[in-house]
Amino acid sequence: MQWWVRMKPLAEPAIKAVEDGRVKFHPERWNKVYLEWMRNIRDWCISRQLWWGHRIPVWYCDCGEVIVSREDPTACPKCGTPDPHQDEDVLDTWFSSALWPFSTMGWPEETADFRKFYPTDFLTTDPDIIFRWEARMVFSALEFTGRVPFDDVYIHSTVLDKTGARMSRSKGIGVDPLVIFDEYGTDAARFTICHLESQSQSYRLWNERFELGRNFANKIWNACRLVAPQVTASAPAGTAEPGPVDNWIRYRFNELLARVNDGFDRFSFSRAAAALYDFFRHDLCDWYLEFAKARLREGDPAAVGTTRDIFRGTLQLLHPVMPFITEELWHRLGFGPGAGPAEAASSILASRWPEPLKCEETDIGRVETLRELIVAVRNIRSEMKVPAKQEVTCLVNTADAGLAEFLAGQAGLVRTLARANRLDFSAARPAGSSLAVITGAELCVPLEGIVDLEQETARMRKEVENLRRVLAGIEAKFANPNFTARARPEVVEQERARKAEFEDKLARLERQLESL
Repeated sequence: MQWWVRMKPLAEPAIKAVEDGRVKFHPERWNKVYLEWMRNIRDWCISRQLWWGHRIPVWYCDCGEVIVSREDPTACPKCGTPDPHQDEDVLDTWFSSALWPFSTMGWPEETADFRKFYPTDFLTTDPDIIFRWEARMVFSALEFTGRVPFDDVYIHSTVLDKTGARMSRSKGIGVDPLVIFDEYGTDAARFTICHLESQSQSYRLWNERFELGRNFANKIWNACRLVAPQVTASAPAGTAEPGPVDNWIRYRFNELLARVNDGFDRFSFSRAAAALYDFFRHDLCDWYLEFAKARLREGDPAAVGTTRDIFRGTLQLLHPVMPFITEELWHRLGFGPGAGPAEAASSILASRWPEPLKCEETDIGRVETLRELIVAVRNIRSEMKVPAKQEVTCLVNTADAGLAEFLAGQAGLVRTLARANRLDFSAARPAGSSLAVITGAELCVPLEGIVDLEQETARMRKEVENLRRVLAGIEAKFANPNFTARARPEVVEQERARKAEFEDKLARLERQLESL
């Protein structure tokens, strides 16, 4: 004989709580999984034949009386027989766990903790226990307190090892957190997990994957050391209007802020981490600091002020994911006590979450075109094997007089970052030049006398043939339905990435051949 709970009366309000949005699962697809189970629920057997657990509060007397009591009865209320025999079964573990959100706060007493902390806001858990725990917490809380136990439930991915096996401590499968913390650092571990934590059901993890977080932490540290002499200095006198590239990085920071806020609001931590990674490494370090390097050395007020604003805001956005390095750098860059009214917080944790920076958007598109021009020249130099020390000429054909004027004003940056000694807006395109199309303009780089065009053309034709051969092999894999159905997900994804990379390279080489 077993003890059961009749589930239909409990399931109906628990279903309604998710349908009307009082309880929300993230990612959203788990709402459907929860509802499907609750709508098809069966009565729940709550008695277990185990040595450990909450004893079922039922006693039996030889007279046939069944006693249910909050206190241990000393005698049968019907016949007076002393010390009735308690049921030997214990409650299902999940029955006890279902009471956790409110029983830990002193329920059924109206304690101060219960009034202050119940219900809670957020719960994170594994997909395997949605039915065992989350669903039972919801219907138990509604039954006993009349309120849902929490608002948002984040279902995290299941972590697998390198071979795809589920991590198991007893089997010795998985990564050792202490080894990871010692070898890579806690912030590196946090960022890596956040970056990998996908909206899919599982991902694979092994020690070397934490190199991503370690390398990123090193990048953050070194970039902050680079700008520290300017950022920590007293602000230059006077108010300086940001220049075009200053406004561009401010605009890009505002885009980052929106993506991070959206990622955290939606519990999409991997999106927030990816946005932070791309902005810091590429927009800030690869581009803005290169654009502004000379101005920072000279103490230009607009460049110094913008750099300070961007680094302060970026450290704040990184702090939830990488708390230790950002706290240290917050003080090293002078954003702690005494840094001024806006940065007077002693800890980064006590500072206000950043808001969008003021920026003039007029030249944002032109700065993007400047980046395209530099990248295009670099690609031509790489594809045509132009010697590293050899400077080239850039011929720009554009009908946009404002764009031409802007690019001409940035000739120094183009020379520094693309090793182009001259920008010419009037010359006709000579024979033997390589062509690239950028936003609002055409760019060609004369190569006559710089490289052996016949030899380079032959080399590129051979590379084109090789790329077509490799792509044909990849396409043959995807044409086979068994490949996508049976291959490991990371292998399929790797092949997709290779295909995209080779297609892009092939397209660029074909354009170069055509222009030559």
